[in-house]
Amino acid sequence: MIMNEVTRRQAIGLMGAAAVGLGTKTALGSTTAATGRYTQSVCQWCYRDIPLRDFFKQVSDLGLTAVDLLQPDEWAIAQEFGLTCSLGYADAGNISDGL
Repeated sequence: MIMNEVTRRQAIGLMGAAAVGLGTKTALGSTTAATGRYTQSVCQWCYRDIPLRDFFKQVSDLGLTAVDLLQPDEWAIAQEFGLTCSLGYADAGNISDGL
């Protein structure tokens, strides 16, 4: 069986659709993330153009519980919004330097 190749544009579209799906209402009227059925995290670096506190507020409002790839000085700010840093840099460098 030959698998179809997925283009980058298609992959981005699928990720966008999945993100929208997390925010849609279920038949019971609550968002799936807010019901506690998911324990998801998000990486902050993907959204580095959003001011950090605004980003954390939006993440918290979505019902997510953690943010990945934060610097140590950002961990306490995440806690202010009820979030944890599920995977931090801990001054070990960055992705492009080959953690």
